[in-house]
Amino acid sequence: MAMAVRGAIDRRSFALSGTQAFAILAVLGLVVRLALLRTPFHGYDAFAYSHWTWRLVHQPLRGFYVDDGQVFPDHLPGDLWFLKIIGQMTNTVDPTMSFYTPTYTMIIACVVTVFDAVTAITIWRVGIRFGSGENASRYAMAYWLAPAPIFVASVWGQTDGISAALAVIALGLGVAQRFSLSVLVLTFCVLVKPQYGLLLLPLLLGWWRTDTHHWRTRLTHIAWTGFGCLALVAVLAAPFRVSLVGEWGDWSMIQRVQLANDLYPVSTLGAHNLWIVSDPFNWPPDDRASWLLGMSRHTIGLLMFATILVTVSWILLRRWRGVVTIVLTSNILMLGFFLVMTRMHERYAFPVVALSILLAAMDTRYRLYAVTINLLVFANIALRYAWIGNGQDMLARVLNSSWVESTFTVYILVAITVWSYGWLLAEASRKTPKIALDKVT
Repeated sequence: MAMAVRGAIDRRSFALSGTQAFAILAVLGLVVRLALLRTPFHGYDAFAYSHWTWRLVHQPLRGFYVDDGQVFPDHLPGDLWFLKIIGQMTNTVDPTMSFYTPTYTMIIACVVTVFDAVTAITIWRVGIRFGSGENASRYAMAYWLAPAPIFVASVWGQTDGISAALAVIALGLGVAQRFSLSVLVLTFCVLVKPQYGLLLLPLLLGWWRTDTHHWRTRLTHIAWTGFGCLALVAVLAAPFRVSLVGEWGDWSMIQRVQLANDLYPVSTLGAHNLWIVSDPFNWPPDDRASWLLGMSRHTIGLLMFATILVTVSWILLRRWRGVVTIVLTSNILMLGFFLVMTRMHERYAFPVVALSILLAAMDTRYRLYAVTINLLVFANIALRYAWIGNGQDMLARVLNSSWVESTFTVYILVAITVWSYGWLLAEASRKTPKIALDKVT
């Protein structure tokens, strides 16, 4: 008996508490990210960020959008401000460091890692409002250890984690019913990745559904928030000689978005959405050419997405389940945008990595959806990275193997993504008993 007690005590002494376990996982996630920084990165993207940083640090901002023939400047001012700040800090610490080295790309990846940590913390903060602290920590760690954010930052060398963090913060503020601040954060996010502007619809309708003030007061708040957003855009864009919609400066914001959108006039750029199934491994066709009933692929994509916008508005107005509906419809918008719109590339699916985990942290019914989407997005991004011939490391060789690089693989990925999206739409559209509404309001 005494030996059994001593054995139990010994086993207990080696047992980890929840806090210790999460700390170990957090360190593990960081170690994996830093270890993968030795990969070659995406050559073109790494050069683009290096060259843009050099121009932002050493040349006047007002001339940045003049194409110098090296890398077309197709990003908006929000993204460029991050690069300028990173470049200035790097130049201050080590003035001799060249921006055209893998070391600088590693620095960018480390900054993105910090934003990934911010996303995980925000998911944890939101999750606490809807469940236990342990459950919230579990979903925060799910994002921190998710393969797609790690791969995009540490292997690809891209900055999608920055805009994802801003989007999650904006939605988190919306869930907390701090809508004015959430829309301001979203405005900055849109200046990094314009497609996040779609989240304005659930935020505004969520504001209208939950604000208890008189409708005139709500309209006043919305008007002042809109004024603040316009002022923020003006402050960030003016140094680049970019205006919002008018003729001031050399460019309008709409012109910059149109130029970037028209850079590749094709139906899809290797994204595993609906448009890739016709011919997965060849350069896609021009989406402006007539295709069906005299309409182009681009026109059909716009019509399909217009249907999604109407559906989302109906869910927000007629199937409201409390503030969780804001994040639910945000997932529907961002995943639908990726699936049906043309001129997509693989990383346009990245937003739903963070948004799906945020949704599951608020309502565990969406746990399987979050797991499925995260695996699909990782497969989408990692396979595309290998197919375009980036990197000669072991990971690239595995992803380039014949059993992975096949039309069948593409069809399976698209089919599962469409099925997951259909399930999400059906679940969001069903009527919910009043007792369930009370739990999530």
